[in-house]
Amino acid sequence: MKHQFARSVVVWVLASLIGCLLPASVGAQGAQPKKGVVTKVPVLVTFAEAEYPPEERAAGRVASVVMKLSIDEQGKVQAAEVTESAGPAFDTAAKAAALRFEFEPAEIDGRPAPVKIFYRYDFTLKEEAPVTADFGGVVRDRVTKAALGGVTVTLDGGEQSTTDEKGRFEILRVLPGAHKVTLSGPRLTTIQTEETFVAGKRVEALYDVDPQRPEAGSEPVDDMEIVVVAPPLTKDVSSVEIGRDEGRRVPGTQGDVLKVIQNLPGVSRAAPGSGAVVVWGAAPEDTRVYVEGVRIPLLYHYGGVRSVIASNLVQSVELVAGGYGAAYGRGLGGLVAVHLADWKEGVHGSVSMDFLDASATLQVGVGDTFRSAAGVRYGYLHRVVPVVTDRDVGELFPIPQYFDAQARAAVFTNPTTSFEVGGLVSRDRVERAVSSTDPDARRSDERSVLWGRVYGRFKSRSDGGSEVSITPWFGIDETAQTQRYGALATELTDHSTLFGLRASYRGRVWSDPEGAMSGVVLSVGLDGEARKASLARYGSIGAPRREGDQTVFGQGPSDQVSGDRWDAWTGSPAIHGEAELSFFADTLQLIPGLRVEPSFLFASRSTPVEGDTPSIGVFQQELFLEPRFAAKLALGERLRLRAAYGLYHQPPAPEDLSASFGNPRLESSSAHHVVGGLDVTLLKGLSADVVGFYTHSSDLATRNPAPSPKLTEALVQRGEGRAYGVQLLIRKELADGFFGWVSYCLSRSERANDGYSRFRPSDFDQTHVLTAVASYEIWGGIEVGARFRFATGFPRTPVTGAYYDAKSDAYQPVFGTINSDRLPYFLQLDARLSKRFDLGKLELEVYVDVQNVTNHENVEEIVYTPDYSKSGAIFGVPVLPVAGVSSSW
Repeated sequence: MKHQFARSVVVWVLASLIGCLLPASVGAQGAQPKKGVVTKVPVLVTFAEAEYPPEERAAGRVASVVMKLSIDEQGKVQAAEVTESAGPAFDTAAKAAALRFEFEPAEIDGRPAPVKIFYRYDFTLKEEAPVTADFGGVVRDRVTKAALGGVTVTLDGGEQSTTDEKGRFEILRVLPGAHKVTLSGPRLTTIQTEETFVAGKRVEALYDVDPQRPEAGSEPVDDMEIVVVAPPLTKDVSSVEIGRDEGRRVPGTQGDVLKVIQNLPGVSRAAPGSGAVVVWGAAPEDTRVYVEGVRIPLLYHYGGVRSVIASNLVQSVELVAGGYGAAYGRGLGGLVAVHLADWKEGVHGSVSMDFLDASATLQVGVGDTFRSAAGVRYGYLHRVVPVVTDRDVGELFPIPQYFDAQARAAVFTNPTTSFEVGGLVSRDRVERAVSSTDPDARRSDERSVLWGRVYGRFKSRSDGGSEVSITPWFGIDETAQTQRYGALATELTDHSTLFGLRASYRGRVWSDPEGAMSGVVLSVGLDGEARKASLARYGSIGAPRREGDQTVFGQGPSDQVSGDRWDAWTGSPAIHGEAELSFFADTLQLIPGLRVEPSFLFASRSTPVEGDTPSIGVFQQELFLEPRFAAKLALGERLRLRAAYGLYHQPPAPEDLSASFGNPRLESSSAHHVVGGLDVTLLKGLSADVVGFYTHSSDLATRNPAPSPKLTEALVQRGEGRAYGVQLLIRKELADGFFGWVSYCLSRSERANDGYSRFRPSDFDQTHVLTAVASYEIWGGIEVGARFRFATGFPRTPVTGAYYDAKSDAYQPVFGTINSDRLPYFLQLDARLSKRFDLGKLELEVYVDVQNVTNHENVEEIVYTPDYSKSGAIFGVPVLPVAGVSSSW
């Protein structure tokens, strides 16, 4: 607990400032002073904070001391007389502080003069955002459930506690992060486990002990078998997790926790206005996003200005760039896991508003059995921009319209068993238009998406430490896109219904801390998902754009048009299992895993619509055996080595299964991930993490390069991709008001359109990506932070010439080698300043988040004149200040 002092000044000038303002020249012979007119009252300019009396602080007492201050003509306090006492300790502290005050002097008749004023000093206690966690629990006999006293529980930092006669222990003020926990005692075989601590949270552990009871007449057995409840989760090799308290304070995120993903190693800078998550150069649609195991289609609203879940309902966000375990699949790229906030007792809420949107959350906990939470947000940027500028900003940066809401509730039948229901909904719409006096040169792009999820969850943890979770969910996704190039329009709509079921069991099946194999934790589960999509598409066969298409900004698509309506069903009930094998007191961990995933795919039309030709569908089945493996080796307390391998598959996108625009016979694509790295603890709270990676993808869907593709083969499955590189993360954990990290990724992302082509840079390749983040709370709730970003420009295909096309009555570009050129590098500095106010039960925060402080002109796109004889640039966002206020209780 840190103590702040709320100050309030009550200033009365004695005798209404008449007769109490004595000029310094008054003598001692009884001369009557000449009364003057007060033209300026004293103003406090230098405040000295009083030392809170230790004995009063320990007792939790607050008080107010009223003093009469004598201020000379220079603004110095010459004397302080207590007129309303709060006790000797408070009086002494207040007087000592007041004598260090400095004022702008009072003035009488326009000249500085001495005065006397009343000043009230308030001593109050404020509980600041905690920076440590608490640890407590019970050690008991697993069979008899009797409490065991005399067991010593020790943390890796040396903190320890011994259980009392009730088996309870408690360790306070534990630094956040993962800590090893050791249990030992006179008749106890020493055992180690691991617990993860979050600032402001209490970890309540239950450790069950199963004594090896001797047979009658035999000697007592000293050893005991320890069964630890809830074995610690093993993180993936490339996992990086950021908590809410850190994420919302990162400059450039406007307090949005989930936007911190954009600053982590392995994540490329997204194109402006896209909101895409590009991990290790993979296409955005190849990275999967989950909220507590429920897959959602988007992490950010259109434009990337805001995430789709309220920050106050998020506990942390985790990025696994590659090489993740058997529990997840159906994706060739990375994995983003959003962990929702812990339940709270009582009533808590928040209201936030800034230049972008307004949001509110409410959390209610009743007794020990019921918990609920809800949040809502509405974006009004599209209404603000026309008010503050008359420029057509939408031509360069699409202005999103968005809304999202979340709700969840849980009933606890006991402290370890709960039933939960919840839902999420999000809606987006964006329009981008380029006007022109020439109707054929007018262009527009309209997109919209509406998606929702409803889920239920059963969670239970047994006394033996095993955990069971079952999560069925249902969802809808509705997307629409219309692109117009003059009179040519292209439309694509998709209405999808989704079903999912995740079920898992995890428990310790073997524990022998003294043996060579110190433990075995088994995880098995079911991950089922099915989707039924109804799609319609009309217009150019060359729109929307695909990876590898040779185009320039603003260029119209092919004038070859077609139309199609089709349905697509995809699904797979995958079963998965992993065994976490620990050796030599957890020094070595081997984690073999296997995912068995039978899948099916059905496209309603095998041929394009032709008159009254009946629809003949295409049905395909596949069976995937996906091995996964990870290894971790601890070389002492500071150095750890890691490695992982995995095989992954991804079903074709429903929009690619059109008989007219795609290929209804597409099958799943596949990818291999190989990851290796090390992490080093440099100092307490300071670590360095280095990861090297290589991924190879095959059977990717690409455009058919043939001049006249065969019927139903507009797309072919010949594409290959690979990405390789190394990433570095140096991270300072949040402590003493400071946190930050530096991340750097040196990588190459390449594609080949068929097995015979040479690899070339993919559209998402960024060779260098550097991000540095730092935030520090200076004093009294004032916090400053900065973010610096540098990134290589996106690849582009150069225009080497042009020719006149009489058919379209327009010039067409002649392209050089695909993606052999690049946009200039991207460089940006962002800053954040915030101030928190404690208003009793209400906490208020005011902040200003400024993007591109230096107003650096970042080139985001190259544009050409109609005849391609000259080129120019479209620049990114200039200096963009976003002010906001949030309150919570």
